[in-house]
Amino acid sequence: VHLYLYGGEPTLNSSLIEYFATKGKEKLERKGLLVIGHMFTNGSILSSPTLRAVESGFIKYLQITLDGPEKIHNLRRPNRNGTGTFRSIINNITKILEYSDAEITILSNFDKQNYGYLLELQEYLLKIELAPRLFFTFNPVFKTPFNKQYCTLFALPEPDVYHVWSDLYVQTFNRGFSTDPLPIFEKGPCSYWRKSHFVFDTVGRIYKCIGMPGVERLSLGHLSQVLPENIVDTPAYKLSGIIWDNRICKKCPYLPLCLGGCRFQALATYGDITKPYCHKDVIEQSEFRTIKQLYGRL
Repeated sequence: VHLYLYGGEPTLNSSLIEYFATKGKEKLERKGLLVIGHMFTNGSILSSPTLRAVESGFIKYLQITLDGPEKIHNLRRPNRNGTGTFRSIINNITKILEYSDAEITILSNFDKQNYGYLLELQEYLLKIELAPRLFFTFNPVFKTPFNKQYCTLFALPEPDVYHVWSDLYVQTFNRGFSTDPLPIFEKGPCSYWRKSHFVFDTVGRIYKCIGMPGVERLSLGHLSQVLPENIVDTPAYKLSGIIWDNRICKKCPYLPLCLGGCRFQALATYGDITKPYCHKDVIEQSEFRTIKQLYGRL
């Protein structure tokens, strides 16, 4: 069982983290299940229960967000009182690496504001001797149905997104840092299509996509009311139907890679998760371009 602690910010609920790392883990292990914990966090808070969950080996993988070097990151991700978070995050990364064998991925969300500063961040992490122990990944800021004003102002237009995305991976890879140069389709279709993958919000509602909590009409039900074997019979589960059952998708050679595309992006773009969201341009403009740049000279 892979248990992903996500937010919002999961470290704000340290008691729940402690429960999963102790009693929750023990209950699952008594059923013969191996439990592997993952955490997606901004990295600014490292309470004692959270650190114990990492030290014990329950949380084996962390994704921590840094959106650039100190000045840029602090402009984008300050504390509520306006102070910076960069130093706290660096101290917490150092502490985690000192006291555990957990793997840490640095996620940088990029847009017009910061994409030109992300390699500078890597240089800083190299200077303080953290970079060799870190994994780097990047994610473009897209328009969402929940934060339209910010993302409309700073999100890169397509196809610029794909060129910047590709360049960041290629440059990171060529400089010897640990990264995945083919981030989008390495693992095939997204978790929405995996029968055993579900997302739970803080009050127990069940969803299929990590971008859907908060959209109640897309909830599959509540943990206390819906049995796993009955989820496929819920109206929200049936809502998506077979997204790719249309003439255009069926003729596309990339269909096995996307199965109709990202459901969250369909929701953000069209307000409708039942519509295909084509990834053909992503594959041809970003993925193939990356492959050519990395391996074309071999």
